[in-house]
Amino acid sequence: MPTLRAEIADIITQNSVERAALEILALLEEKGLSLVENGWLDDDTISQLNHISEEKNDEK
Repeated sequence: MPTLRAEIADIITQNSVERAALEILALLEEKGLSLVENGWLDDDTISQLNHISEEKNDEK
């Protein structure tokens, strides 16, 4: 199982900067480090994170 640092590095190398940022936020949500529940993200960002999560679930 890769470390969180390795997972983040992999995301960064495989995506554009903007997409990598969203992918990392989605990864943190999956790991239980929620920025959504703490109210730190705006609705547009939350919508984009939900879309990424749905894409990942469809891939499984």
